[in-house]
Amino acid sequence: IIFGLGFGGLLEKVGILEVIASAFEKRINGAGSLTTHTIGTAFLANVFGSAMYVSLILTPKIMAKNYDRLGLARKNLSRNAEFGGTLTCGMVPWSDNGIFMAGVLGVATLDYLPYMWLSFTCIIVTITLAYLGKAVNRIPVIEAASSR
Repeated sequence: IIFGLGFGGLLEKVGILEVIASAFEKRINGAGSLTTHTIGTAFLANVFGSAMYVSLILTPKIMAKNYDRLGLARKNLSRNAEFGGTLTCGMVPWSDNGIFMAGVLGVATLDYLPYMWLSFTCIIVTITLAYLGKAVNRIPVIEAASSR
């Protein structure tokens, strides 16, 4: 976990996170694609960072500007980072949660993966609702200048 957090800090200092964030901006044009990319980013952070903490720290840093650009509330970012990072951590056999769960259960990750139906359901429902424009909170636009 400590090495994973250090790796995340290194990626930020070197500027790699900024490059990744700018690459996402071209592909994100709405709440659905933003939700999908956020959940995917969090999952990949689990895969490459091997720790849920890396995912929960890196994903908001990478994706926050896109939420601001589209006028979406940051609580959407929080939810999507949580679903993509926390709910998928047990799916990665070499992550901290994957190792813990396999050790406690005494079975391989791929054996208990089908029983993680709640994780899959939350992710599918969240992405579907985002593409439909439901359950997506927007930042209220203040029109103080036009009221003068």
